[in-house]
Amino acid sequence: MTIATGIADIAEPALGIEAAGIVRAVGPDVKNLQIGNRVMTLSGNNVASLTTDSESYVVRIPDKLSLADAATMPFAYTTALYALLQVGGLEEGQVNSKPRSKCLPS
Repeated sequence: MTIATGIADIAEPALGIEAAGIVRAVGPDVKNLQIGNRVMTLSGNNVASLTTDSESYVVRIPDKLSLADAATMPFAYTTALYALLQVGGLEEGQVNSKPRSKCLPS
């Protein structure tokens, strides 16, 4: 869904669009990633032991999050984002940051 709607702009969709791993090298223009960072990505052709992705598709993950769990998150996250913004029409300022009562009205 995220590819079909354009949320994930992947030129050639294929199996293995989600992945997680450790950065082994970075290009000269990469600003927010370093060798050794634990990351997850949503891009194409990640069914491999080594892949190259644009920095814009890669997000650092916390140390407590396993690589296996991180690899399942990008697609679920973008699907939720699509549902909130495109289907639900969520707009800036609509989110109420005040905690709601845990009790349902009777």
